[in-house]
Amino acid sequence: MERRQTDDNMVVPKFMAADREFHFSIAEATRNPGLCEALENYWATRFIVIGQVFRRVEDQANDEHRDLFEAIEAGNADLAERTMVHHIELSRENAINLLHR
Repeated sequence: MERRQTDDNMVVPKFMAADREFHFSIAEATRNPGLCEALENYWATRFIVIGQVFRRVEDQANDEHRDLFEAIEAGNADLAERTMVHHIELSRENAINLLHR
């Protein structure tokens, strides 16, 4: 995954769409309808708030996605779980920080 940082108005919507596709692909691969529904509900509420303040894509935005993808691709469930937990925690912290700007 490529790193880049820009204030171009089209980068944020493209990142948000790619981010959603990435996470939903993983959820769908679990074949767990409850997880997919929970993710859909989370996504809907997440971007109502964050979409109002999220103006640029951070340099490291895809690093966690790459790490998670690599863990899944390698079949390392433990590493994938730890990576996802870390990603959720950082995403939560970032959202809180955005709201306090």
